[in-house]
Amino acid sequence: MKNKNTAYFILIYGLFFTYAVGTSILGTFMVDFLNDFGMDVSGGGIFTVLYNTGCLAGVIVSAFVLKYFQNRTWIFITYAVFALGMLAVSWADTLTFFLILLLLIGIATKFLDLTVNTEIAAYHDEQKGFYINLLHGCFGAGSFAGPLLAAKLLTVLPRWQMIYGYIGAVSVALLVLFLFKGKAPVRTAAIWAQNQNCMNFGILKKPVIIYLLLAMFFYCGHQGGISTWVPLYLQYQYDAGTFTASMGSSLFWVCLVIGRLVCARLTIRFMEEHILTVGLALAIVLHLAGVLIPVMAFAMIGYAAAGLFAGAAIPLILTIGYKECADCQSTVSVVFFVSISMGHTVFPWVMGLICGTFGLTWGMASNVLCLVGTLVFIILFLKTKRTAVPVKEIR
Repeated sequence: MKNKNTAYFILIYGLFFTYAVGTSILGTFMVDFLNDFGMDVSGGGIFTVLYNTGCLAGVIVSAFVLKYFQNRTWIFITYAVFALGMLAVSWADTLTFFLILLLLIGIATKFLDLTVNTEIAAYHDEQKGFYINLLHGCFGAGSFAGPLLAAKLLTVLPRWQMIYGYIGAVSVALLVLFLFKGKAPVRTAAIWAQNQNCMNFGILKKPVIIYLLLAMFFYCGHQGGISTWVPLYLQYQYDAGTFTASMGSSLFWVCLVIGRLVCARLTIRFMEEHILTVGLALAIVLHLAGVLIPVMAFAMIGYAAAGLFAGAAIPLILTIGYKECADCQSTVSVVFFVSISMGHTVFPWVMGLICGTFGLTWGMASNVLCLVGTLVFIILFLKTKRTAVPVKEIR
C-alpha cells in the first residue's frame, strides 16, 4: 500500500459492501413479490432478469463512455444512481415502477462494479490477486448481511419497500463521505496509462480469454441462482420461516467471504487457476449431496460448501484475466462483466422455469450443473495454457 491514499480504498471497499447489501435482498423478498404482485413461481425470475438486464446494459454503456472521466468520477456517479434508486423503491407501489427501478439500479451497480475492479487492479500490480479477493470479500460480506438484515427488518416494518429506502439513506450518507474524503492517490505513469480506459477487443481472439469468459458465465449463473431461489426453495420445500430461509443464502455468502479471504492469502503462494480447479471440484460434490439428500441440514451444508470452496471464482477468474491482458485492464473488466451480467440474467430465469415446470429440486440440481460448466472451462483453459506455454512458470 506504499504511496497510496488508504482512506480512498477503505471508502471504496465500503461502497462495495453497501452495494452488495442493497442488491442481495431480492431473494429474501421473493415470496412478498409474488404475493403483492399476484405472480406464480415461474414468473418470479422477472425480477432478477430485469435487474441483470440493467447490469448488462451498464457494462455495454461503460465500454463507450469510460474514456471520458477517470475512475473516481465514475464511481461517484454510478454509486449516486444506485443510492437514489434504492431510495425511490420506497415509493414503488406498482410492478412496472419497481421493475424500472431495478433496471436503473442494475445499470448503475454493474458500471460501479466494473470501475471499482479496474481501479483496484490498476493500483495494485503486486499481489493483485490478494487485493481483488479482499474487495470481493467485502462484497460477500454485504451479500451475507443483506438477507439477514432484510429478514429481520421485515418483522418490524409494515412494507418491504421501506427496507430499500433505509439502505438508500445509508448509501447517500456514505456517498457524501466519499465525495469529501475519498481523494484518489497520485497516479504513476503506469497507473495513468491503465486508467485511460481505451478499449481493445482484440483480446477476444485469445482462446484462453474465451474459456475464462465462459467459466465466469456459468459460475455467475450458479451464484445468481443461489441468491434468487434458495430462500423460496427452503420455504416451500422444508416449510422454513422467512428468517430461517434467509439463513440459507446468508450461509452461502458468509462462507464465500471466508473462502475469498483464504484465497487472498493462497494466491501469494499458489496459481489462481489451480486454487480454482480444486475448489470447484469440492464444491460440486458437496453441493450435489445437499440437493440429493432431502434433509434441510444437508442443503445448508451444500450451500456452505459452494460458498467456501467455489465462492472465490469471480475474483480469481478476474485476476487471471488481468494477468493475461495486463496492458488493457479496462477492456478485461468490460468483457468479463458482460459475462457476469449475462450469467446472472440467464440462469436465474432458467432456474425459475425449471422450478415451475419440474419442481424445486430439479431447479436446485441445475444450479449444481452451473458449477460443473465452470470447472469444464477452467480445465480447458489450463489445457490451452499448457499447450501454448511448454515451460510453466513456478511461483
